[in-house]
Amino acid sequence: MMEQNPKPDNDVRMARSGSGVADATWRSRFDLVGPDRAPFLEGQCTQHIARNTTGQGGYGFVLEPKGAVVTDLDFLILDDRIAIEAPVERREALQAWLGKFLLLSDAELIDRSDDTAGLMLVGPDADARLGAARLPEAEGNGVLLTIAGAPVIARRDLSCGIPGWSLRVSSDARDDVLAALDVTVISAESVDIMRTEAGRPRFNRELNASVLPKETGQESRAVAYDKGCYCGQEVVARQHFIGNPRKTLVGLVPRQSGTRADDPVTLDDKELGVLGTVHRSPTLGHDIALCILKGAEHEAGAVRVIQSSNAGPVIADVVTLPFVT
Repeated sequence: MMEQNPKPDNDVRMARSGSGVADATWRSRFDLVGPDRAPFLEGQCTQHIARNTTGQGGYGFVLEPKGAVVTDLDFLILDDRIAIEAPVERREALQAWLGKFLLLSDAELIDRSDDTAGLMLVGPDADARLGAARLPEAEGNGVLLTIAGAPVIARRDLSCGIPGWSLRVSSDARDDVLAALDVTVISAESVDIMRTEAGRPRFNRELNASVLPKETGQESRAVAYDKGCYCGQEVVARQHFIGNPRKTLVGLVPRQSGTRADDPVTLDDKELGVLGTVHRSPTLGHDIALCILKGAEHEAGAVRVIQSSNAGPVIADVVTLPFVT
């Protein structure tokens, strides 16, 4: 039977030892349809689209011409559409940006956020819960399943650093699918803790329009340097091949509790940036924080100072990401 466990610490421990499922309230869902859907998204995304076949997917950025990030997104190629997931905070921005160019293409972006439900299934037992004989192993790839008589889009998701699946179902089938999975329901906060432990940045936390792809820490999985032209490519290629990043994704371990998101991070009294996400890690037993800081020299073992609005100056150690392996 499904049980509700409201404590994030317990949720994290349960998911890491078995499995758990959360409502993916942090994601919006779209379908890109029409005969030009693949070439259209190819010209808007930093990752390969057109050469992928059904069941293949990935993670990438949609950029403005000067390289500013409109949003990050996950995509999955299906027979009749491209299923897209993007941060819920960037739902309108993605529609507005792509809408400028869709008028010139035989493709259509359909917002499915309201008539579908998103679920995040995580844990070493996650694969077994889906009850399928063969499941894709590569992150981003997916498959169409039938669970409790309902069609389910399942995409391999490793954003928590452990086996996981992003599931899309129709809104009216959500409860039946949850019951069939027979997994403890966990909180969205617990998934965010595991996302932080895995060192994955999130939009409106670490990521924003001022951060270029090379500065996100996700370059290797989000940018294909062997693909053709896409919006913002010139800026991305120039920074990659001849320039140093202006900013860097950094993991910090504060030496005391009390730090919060948006607290400034300094070195020699100069502000380098602000904290993005701060959580107490149940796995490690202490606070951890992700942030984007100015400069590229933030090696493990270095010390930074968090100017906490709650606890005053707090010493923090730079660590190698991910926090938990």
